[in-house]
Amino acid sequence: DGYATASLGVVERARALGLAVVADVEWTAGAATDRLMALADHLVLPIGFGRSWTGEASPTGVLERLWSEDRAAAVVTDGERGCYVRQRGDGVLWHVPAHAVQAVDTTGAGDCFHGAYAFALTEGKAPLDAVRYATAAAAISVTGRGGRQALPGHAACLAKLAEAVAPVPVARVEAMEGR
Repeated sequence: DGYATASLGVVERARALGLAVVADVEWTAGAATDRLMALADHLVLPIGFGRSWTGEASPTGVLERLWSEDRAAAVVTDGERGCYVRQRGDGVLWHVPAHAVQAVDTTGAGDCFHGAYAFALTEGKAPLDAVRYATAAAAISVTGRGGRQALPGHAACLAKLAEAVAPVPVARVEAMEGR
């Protein structure tokens, strides 16, 4: 999250050890950011940054440009519109709808999403399931003021996840939205 120049050595070592690297990138610091994005096997970006970095407008275009065979997943978050996911070994680009909640404050929602995504990976979840879990966590996190007041625990995330709408292929979403 903007610390690319300080974290590259750690990220390179983690990848050399076969550890998962989840990158939270929201702005560029030039070549260091490019290197960090190349090393990340789980690249999770807000759609605004994804669009500016790739030059693509549609979620499909952004995911395609972010993809490399070295990645386990590319995820593009789009707030109340949900997330878009491409995962290794799956030819489908997925849309994970957002939960309908009364948002009070979105401060920290992205950080909550990234932490929940990384936690779900440690639980052995596939990237699409990790995104579903993270989407539930982020939805809960925006229901309180500030970045910490409504941070959820595991049980709350599982309860919210039980309410989730199933992921749908991106092509179907884009057709419905006229893209």
